[in-house]
Amino acid sequence: MSGAHGVVLSEGFVSLRSVFNRLPDATFVLDQSGRVLDLNIAAEKALSLTRRQVLGSTPRDIGAAPTLLCHFDEALRQVVREGKSLTTVVAFDTTRGARHWEVRFYPDLATADEVASILVVARDVTLSRRRQDELVGRSNELSQLGDSLCHDLRSPLATIRTFLGFLATDLKTRDETQIASDVDTIHNAVDRMTDLITAIVKRTRLSVPGASTTETTLREVIGDAVTLVGGCVTARAALVEITDEPWVIRGERGTLVEIFQNLIENAVKFSKVGERPRIRISVEEWGGSPTISVCDKGIGVDPGQIHRVFERFERLGVDREGTGVGLSLVKRLVERHGGKVWIESPGVGCGTTVRLTLAGMSKRTITAAG
Repeated sequence: MSGAHGVVLSEGFVSLRSVFNRLPDATFVLDQSGRVLDLNIAAEKALSLTRRQVLGSTPRDIGAAPTLLCHFDEALRQVVREGKSLTTVVAFDTTRGARHWEVRFYPDLATADEVASILVVARDVTLSRRRQDELVGRSNELSQLGDSLCHDLRSPLATIRTFLGFLATDLKTRDETQIASDVDTIHNAVDRMTDLITAIVKRTRLSVPGASTTETTLREVIGDAVTLVGGCVTARAALVEITDEPWVIRGERGTLVEIFQNLIENAVKFSKVGERPRIRISVEEWGGSPTISVCDKGIGVDPGQIHRVFERFERLGVDREGTGVGLSLVKRLVERHGGKVWIESPGVGCGTTVRLTLAGMSKRTITAAG
């Protein structure tokens, strides 16, 4: 009878060992000091060591990374002290890059106050963490693109609204030349709005970096931007002066246009009441690097508040219309093109100059073939 029981126990032990070794996660049994009492095949593979090499060792004995050791020892002490299970994520660098492991500690209580051993289950969650980070980043990007779409469509819509008003007046006077001009401007605004939507939708899709870049002149980009904000420019009779120098910029044309659309619209919006807005766009070479300047004679900015102007939804001119996302979009788009942007203003009432750099900008003429 005892022999039969022995066979059953032996078979049960073999069965448990088989289950233990079939567990997909690296699993260890440790004593209170962290010494390995047992481990499964997945644990051997994770350590690239054999069971014989690991048994009786501690993480320090097998050369675990210092960051991992510190995290592991702290978690082990807490489990032994409190007698409660614990889950933690350990991050450390390897030759294959940063790795993240989710480690679960399960205490085996000999008595109510004493931990006999600890079952440790470790799972490599590097890939899932990367995917999670990508999803969070993608979600943030889509949110920002939504802001960009809502904000930038305001300009062509304002142009359409303004020229519909002009059209209604010109229809009454039967001024055919002006009627044709009004209709043409409205058509252009609709076309620009369609292009803007298309460009932003393309940016919501995963693409190869740099695949949609092109070379264009600074004047062409600013010309497109002025067309997009034609409503507010015309309504305020704003004067936009653009450098005649043959500056060439490389990048995503749609987003380059967005940069100057926002800067010109801001300059007009924050002009002084009763004065004709005047915006001057020039390029200066500082230390061999071309810097674009967008200068206005508007209401200016308190030097103590300049650091806030690029914050999302921040509006320093609370008595003016707007959502407060324009300059935050400019900053993001400029950085996307390898540049930087900053603002200078002597103070309230003294105008503002926005300066920005863009990677790959040069002074030359684009040939017909280019």
